[in-house]
Amino acid sequence: MSRTHLCSLLDRGVLPSHRVGSHRRILFSDVIAFERQRQHDRRELAEQFAHADAHRAGAIDELMADLP
Repeated sequence: MSRTHLCSLLDRGVLPSHRVGSHRRILFSDVIAFERQRQHDRRELAEQFAHADAHRAGAIDELMADLP
């Protein structure tokens, strides 16, 4: 992940942090929770795509069966 993207996540509060002077501090437990959530979201999205592909394949099979 780029530094710019990380700063954006911190600014938006997606990943909690606090400032110590001009530096930002992130708790390790927050990083682990963030990564677990990202993995969960990726898995869920992949399942949605797989379901859509299966649905599309079924629709194509139905159309092909109706052809003479």
